[in-house]
Amino acid sequence: MTRDFRDSLDDMLDYAKQALAFVGGMSWDEFQTDTKTFFATARAIEIVGEAARRIPEDVQQRFPAIPWRKIIGMRNVLAHNYDGADPRIVYDTATLFLPDLIALLPAVIIGAGEPE
Repeated sequence: MTRDFRDSLDDMLDYAKQALAFVGGMSWDEFQTDTKTFFATARAIEIVGEAARRIPEDVQQRFPAIPWRKIIGMRNVLAHNYDGADPRIVYDTATLFLPDLIALLPAVIIGAGEPE
């Protein structure tokens, strides 16, 4: 099955929601002692970044409110610098950044299928 970049946009939204759900209402103190939640959240954020990497440059440029480079950069850190993945950054990404991304992505998903 061939996947389209719009599938990757759907993945970004789905895995961002998943990461946020993993953290739930956890405090930082709860999160930093819950290894399973850290790994699950980090993996979901990594997938968001991998999916973002698959979005064509012209589509990324049409939606500058999405910080594409930062999302992809976070994926690179999580995938290649596993020992440098700061749990506080993972927690802050899930709790502070992902709600905004989740709010923005539906318009990108709708708009990405329309001609410029």
